[in-house]
Parts: sequence; structure tokens; C-alpha cells
Amino acid sequence: MNTRLASVDIAITFSVIALLSLIGRTSLDYRYVFAEDFPTWGPGMVGLATLLYVAIVGGWIWALLAAARGRHGAWIALLGFAFLTALGLGAASILRFWPPMQRATPLGEIALLADLVFGLLAALTAWLQLRQPAGLPEWSG
Repeated sequence: MNTRLASVDIAITFSVIALLSLIGRTSLDYRYVFAEDFPTWGPGMVGLATLLYVAIVGGWIWALLAAARGRHGAWIALLGFAFLTALGLGAASILRFWPPMQRATPLGEIALLADLVFGLLAALTAWLQLRQPAGLPEWSG
């Protein structure tokens, strides 16, 4: 498939943008959501949430590096992270918490919509990469 959307560099770019969207949204979560919605959380729960966040970001970075090196299986991980961002954090939060972070308007809305849009674009391009035959990446430079 020689379309521009199916190129490796476009897929990696959308995945990086989705990762940055996740990082930005999580910083808003730490500032507004945890403080307002979970005031009883002690250091242990915040530490556990931080550990989970770091594991997700670390796994995502590992998958990006592996995909850039031509590892076909890394696209499965990138697809999972993209769906986590788009559906688990973006769409689920929109359905459950709209309007989000009342004190962070309009940043909360922008962060959730960015998670949804860029997560879906990253998922689409990762899925297109999975449909490619395994082997060396075809860069469209």
C-alpha cells in the first residue's frame, strides 16, 4: 500500500503526537482531577498512579523505537497504546466526565479531544502498518 497515510514515518509521527497528547492530558489530570476528584488519595495511591503512567510512557517509547527499527510486532503495541489513549482515556472520559475539569476550561476539553483524535489517527496508521508485509520499513522520505 503506497498511500501517504500508510507510510512508516506518518504512522510514527501520529503515534508520537498521541503520546504527547497523553502526557499533556496526564499533567492536567495530576493538577485538577486527582486533586478534586480523589482528595483522599495518599502518597501510595498517587505513587501507584505515577508508576502506571511511567510504565505506559516507557512501553510506548520502546514500541516507537522498535517500530522505527522495522520490528513488525511493535505495531501491535503501538495500536494498543493508541486505542488506550483514544478510547480508554479520550472517549470514555468524554462520555463519563463531560464537561471535564471545570476549573481547567478550555484545557480539559482540548486535552480530551486531542486524546480522541490523535489516538484514533495513531491507531489507524498503526493498523495500516500491521497490514504491511513484515520486513524492513519503507520510509517515504
